[in-house]
Amino acid sequence: MNVHEVERAILVKLFDSLGGASWDSNENWLTREPVGEWYGIRTNDAGRVVAIELGKNGLRGSIPPELGGLSVLELLQLFENEITGEIPPALGRLPRLRALSLYRNKLRGPLPAELGDLSALRELMVHDNALDGRIPDRIGCLPALRWISLSNNCFHGPLPELAELKMLNAFFMSGNAGLCGELPMALSSFSSLQYISFDRTQLQIPAGAGFRQWLDGITNYSGAEWNAASDREALIALYEATGGPAWKNRTRWLSDAPLGEWHGVRTNAAGRVERLLLGDNNLVGAGLCELGRLSELKELRLDHNRLSGQIPPSLGSLVRLNALDLSHNRLTGTVPPELGELHELTVLALGNNPLSGATAASDGSFPKLRELWLGNSSVSVLPRLSGVRRA
Repeated sequence: MNVHEVERAILVKLFDSLGGASWDSNENWLTREPVGEWYGIRTNDAGRVVAIELGKNGLRGSIPPELGGLSVLELLQLFENEITGEIPPALGRLPRLRALSLYRNKLRGPLPAELGDLSALRELMVHDNALDGRIPDRIGCLPALRWISLSNNCFHGPLPELAELKMLNAFFMSGNAGLCGELPMALSSFSSLQYISFDRTQLQIPAGAGFRQWLDGITNYSGAEWNAASDREALIALYEATGGPAWKNRTRWLSDAPLGEWHGVRTNAAGRVERLLLGDNNLVGAGLCELGRLSELKELRLDHNRLSGQIPPSLGSLVRLNALDLSHNRLTGTVPPELGELHELTVLALGNNPLSGATAASDGSFPKLRELWLGNSSVSVLPRLSGVRRA
């Protein structure tokens, strides 16, 4: 096969993987017309594919890794569709890619470290998905990057060093409850940076007046402290993601009443959520990521529901949590090691879920743990925890 035949075959794979027959527009796809005549495809003078522009086009399915074979691709736009699965690491093999727009889909999993190989990349837009894990260090080594939007995902942990992003114009991180630590000092040396947001995270401004003065000079900046209003947003997100209208008891939820009057919610004197008790309440789906925002939470009990998907690593940012009960659900995958950061935890119940792997408790990460229940799951735990009652 020559290079044109190879690229045509890759596009056919894209069509099949993302439900092309049901797209809003699929003019000329799979015909004998030159691929440059296929809807959303642009080619250069040599007939090579340089752009895929299929945003807001009813795409459903997962991104095929074969796209990494489009070696002269410069623009990949698949935003505002119904794309699921993970971002293929193979996209890191696109040496000429300048813009990657995957925002407002249903993507999960980590941001591939291989994207750090995209030396020509100027725009990385993956906001409004359910991506998780840490932001890879290699993302901070993209010399051409000007615009990066990671907002409204489930990223956690500290930011990578960003010293190489000297051309950065905009950096959006809002709505990643698990992001923590200080903003990198290197940001204050970027003369081109005009937009930055880190509200609804746990990121902090470095000490000293210099960084604050620089931040105040940014054209558009948002980094509000967490408060009761932020907790309300997290609870609303939980309600919407877990079938709230069908809950057994949803008294006062979504009302203007104080959060402490919502069913199952207990607050402290400042109105911050301290306890969330929604066991046996018909919660359905995979909507726990946003709970990582509840930074004052001490007790989380969501047992005996129909929660599915994986336990989000963002729960590891709930450093005040002393009781976590997710038992009797349909949670899958492994127990995220980030839960090992919950040093105040005294009760951990994950039993009756099809989970697997080893719990972070196996290395003694929970120094105060007194009750551990993993029954009817495939989670293993080493016998190194002294004084722990197991059920």
